Amino acid sequence: MKDKLLKFISLLSGYLGKFGVGLLVVLWLLVQLRLYQQYSVKLVPDSTFRYIPYATEVAANGITAGAHDNRYLGYIFFLGFFLKTGLSLPAAILAQVAFSGFAAICLYKIAKALTHSSSIAAFAATLLFILWKDVQYLNYYILTESLFTSFILITLYFTIRATSFMSLLPALLAAGFTTVLRPNGFIVLVGVLLYFLYTQRDLLRKYKLTSAVALAGALLLAFLALDKYLLVTFKVVETYASGSVIYASNMFALNPQEYQVTTPPVNQPPVLRITTFIGEHPMYFLKLLLLKLGLFVAYAKPYYSLFHQLLIILVIYPLYLFSVPFFRSKGWGDTKAFILTVILLQTAIVAFTVEDWDSRFVIPLIPLVMITGVAGARIVVKNILNR
Repeated sequence: MKDKLLKFISLLSGYLGKFGVGLLVVLWLLVQLRLYQQYSVKLVPDSTFRYIPYATEVAANGITAGAHDNRYLGYIFFLGFFLKTGLSLPAAILAQVAFSGFAAICLYKIAKALTHSSSIAAFAATLLFILWKDVQYLNYYILTESLFTSFILITLYFTIRATSFMSLLPALLAAGFTTVLRPNGFIVLVGVLLYFLYTQRDLLRKYKLTSAVALAGALLLAFLALDKYLLVTFKVVETYASGSVIYASNMFALNPQEYQVTTPPVNQPPVLRITTFIGEHPMYFLKLLLLKLGLFVAYAKPYYSLFHQLLIILVIYPLYLFSVPFFRSKGWGDTKAFILTVILLQTAIVAFTVEDWDSRFVIPLIPLVMITGVAGARIVVKNILNR
C-alpha cells in the first residue's frame, strides 16, 4: 500500500510539474472572467465617499484632503493615475486583477521554495488561492484589500529571493508602497526588516549594545508614529466605549452601561488616552479584546451562509492546524519571521481596534495561511510515509 501511494505521489508530481502551471493559468483566467461578469467595478461607501473623490481631487489639484484620508495615499495615487490618464475605474480594476495574478505566481514560487520544490504543494497552495472567492472577489472592488493582499505576497517573494541587502531593494520598494496603501500597511515593512534582522542575527549578537540602542530607538520611533500620526484621527476609545466588537454590526457587542464605562478627556494624546481607558476598565477591555480576537481568528460569522461557514471550517481551520508543524520545523527561520510578523501584527491591530463585519481584515492573511498550511501538511504526510 505504501509503495503504491509513493508511486502515485511520484506520478502526480511529474504530471503537475509538466502541466500544473498551465492548468492553474487556465483556471485563474476562468475564475477572473466569472468574477468580472459578476462584479465588474464594485463600489461601496468607502469607494464613493473616500477613495474616488480624493483620487479625483489628486488627479486635478494634488494632495488636499484631510489627515485621515492621507493614510490611504498609496491607493489614492493608484486610482488617481487611472483617472488622470483617462483610463477610468475599469482599468484600475484590471490593474488590481493583474497584480493579483502576479501575486498568484509569487505564491506558487514561495510555496515551492518552502516545500523543497514540491510541485504538488505549490499547485495545491496556488489552487486554493485561485478558488478562494473571499480573496479573489476583492479584486473587483474599489478598496485597498486587493492590492494589500497581493503586495503581501509580492513583498514576501522579493524578500526570500534576495541574496544581499541591495537585492532586497525590490522587497523594500514593494513594502514601502504597502505602507502608504492603508494605515496598517506598515506591518509588511516590519516583516521585511525582521526578515533581514534574522539573517543578521549573528552580527546582532556580536554587537549587543549597539543592537540594544538601535532597538530602543526603533521602539521610540514606533511609539511616536502611533501617537503623533497613526492614531490621531482614529476614534479608538470611542469604539471601546460603544461596546462594538464587529464594525457595522451590533452582534456580540457589549453593553457599556453594565460596566459603567467612562472615557478619558479627548485632549489627551492617543496612546495615553487608550492606556488610561484600559487601566480604568481592564475587565471590560479584556472581554472586548478576546471577543474581537476570537472572531478574527474564527473568520466565519453567524450571518454567513451555511455553505460559506462549512467551507471555512473544512478548509481554513485544517490549514491553521497544519501550519503548526511548518512553524515547528527546522529551517526558513527568516521567512517564518516575516510571515509571523505580518500575521501577529494584523491580529493585534484588530484585537485592539475592531473586527470587520465581512472579514476583510483577515482575508489578506489567508494566502499566507494557505502557504504555511500546505507546507505543514506536506511535512505531516512525509512523516507518516517515513514510518
